[in-house]
Amino acid sequence: MIKNTLSRRAPALAVAVLIALVMIVIAGRHPDHQQFVVPLGFLAIAVCLGPFATANAHARKIIPVSVKASGRSVSSDRVEFDGEWIRSHRGRLEEAVRWDDLSEIAIVTTDAGPWCEDAYWLLVGKTRGCAIANGAEGLQLLIPRLQQLAGFDNEAVVRAMGCTSNNAFRLWKRGENQRISADRSPRDRI
Repeated sequence: MIKNTLSRRAPALAVAVLIALVMIVIAGRHPDHQQFVVPLGFLAIAVCLGPFATANAHARKIIPVSVKASGRSVSSDRVEFDGEWIRSHRGRLEEAVRWDDLSEIAIVTTDAGPWCEDAYWLLVGKTRGCAIANGAEGLQLLIPRLQQLAGFDNEAVVRAMGCTSNNAFRLWKRGENQRISADRSPRDRI
């Protein structure tokens, strides 16, 4: 319904852009009329774009920002970790992977944003794993720990966070690009 409403209002957007261009040209050619032309231009643009604001307000009522595609609230997702386990909690569902079992880390992105969660961290083990929503509580504490893994690809994180389509980004895989560093503990060389 919202998409149809916005597509019907596309001509209004074109008119608003045209009005803005005309007002810029008039204001540039007649600087002494700027005090009248600029406010009238903004008024005309506001009238043309008014339906967009109404449609966006309607969308915000229907799809709150904190709702994921699965219908769960991002605020209910959380991740915890210690020296042995990483645990993801989504409502009543708990997924976990042992640090020693961790074999791959990836980020999967979707085109569901911005009103739905559109990025998930996948921590894959040999026998189990967990998916962590990018907005999950505790993820900001886990990320620095994951970055300590030898061969972790921070550039892939940046690419994933900028992606707005369905895609997958491998951040780390056991045995790939791992250099033994004297300043890291054996656990960090997973």
